[in-house]
Amino acid sequence: INDIKLHKIKCKQEIIICETCNKSYKLKNKFNHNCGIICVLCQQRINDSKDKLLHLITTCKERRAICNYCGIFRSCNDMEQHRKYCGSRSEKCEKCLQYVSLMNMEPHLQSNCQWFNNNQLSSKDIVQTKLQSLDLNNPYIDQQLFNDNDNDNDNDN
Repeated sequence: INDIKLHKIKCKQEIIICETCNKSYKLKNKFNHNCGIICVLCQQRINDSKDKLLHLITTCKERRAICNYCGIFRSCNDMEQHRKYCGSRSEKCEKCLQYVSLMNMEPHLQSNCQWFNNNQLSSKDIVQTKLQSLDLNNPYIDQQLFNDNDNDNDNDN
């Protein structure tokens, strides 16, 4: 009988390594051991099952969100790239009927349709307007800025 008691005491103190999470614990704590859970989206182990929701909305690599521009539910992996593409699309403003990129629609509407339409933001129009306003005979303006840049490469050699 003493051998059995001694065995139970020693056995409870035995260190076990969990096959699931590779953490060690005493055999007497077997029922208190928590391996956590596996995320159903990214297959990553979440140490504490209480943190499942937090993981899903903050750190899960496969979490999903809704695009501000098209309203489609997408993976967050490529959301930044998708929003750049999706936000650059143009639609007609419902108030002024001018084309405005989706990423500029909110400030366009906030400006009472005065700013951010595609005609104003066209780089070609802006450059032409600025060039027309410059005095090209001004000695402080570097005239080489208005020449073709192809010649600059030949001078570097």
